[in-house]
Amino acid sequence: MNPAPCAREDEVLDAQRGFRAMLTALARPGTVTRLPAPPPVAPGVDARLAQIAQVLLDREVTFATCGAAALARHVIAVTGSRWVGAESADYILGAGAASLAELAALPIGTLEFPESGATAVLSVERLRAPSEDARGGLGLVLSGPGIASEVGLRIDGLHRENLETFARRNAEYPLGIDMFLVTRSGDVLGLPRTVRVGLEPV
Repeated sequence: MNPAPCAREDEVLDAQRGFRAMLTALARPGTVTRLPAPPPVAPGVDARLAQIAQVLLDREVTFATCGAAALARHVIAVTGSRWVGAESADYILGAGAASLAELAALPIGTLEFPESGATAVLSVERLRAPSEDARGGLGLVLSGPGIASEVGLRIDGLHRENLETFARRNAEYPLGIDMFLVTRSGDVLGLPRTVRVGLEPV
């Protein structure tokens, strides 16, 4: 019988699975992927935002948070990344249910280095197909590269203004920002800057 893998090996494997789930979500907009179980965190820290930060961030990048000081302290401790203002952040972490003015301040890159545009990671309540339940939530239709025709989704716990800001920041491709939406259960939706987002009328 082979010995059980140590906790550290499990953490590495989970991080690799999480990274693959996020890459797939961004490469296939409209496809909801699933993260593995998150590592334990202190009370008051969003476990899924912390998990994604641990997957994506390191000492070479910067991050901002939307008022979540406990989350910022956790991210610094586990990644070594620097906590900065939104205007100079490579990543931003926040709760999608609030209207986040910080999104409008994020870097969108330059024509020489468009890849230096920021990535936003927002927590939401639920990601679902319109066929599951058409009531409530924010309805949207995605189209563009990586999508055969178009994909409809409903999102609970995401403020409409955050997607409107996302669309404005991505009006001059290749400049722009990317976005991940993640639920407490670990469902992930990737929105690259190339995606076109149609919102249902108010």
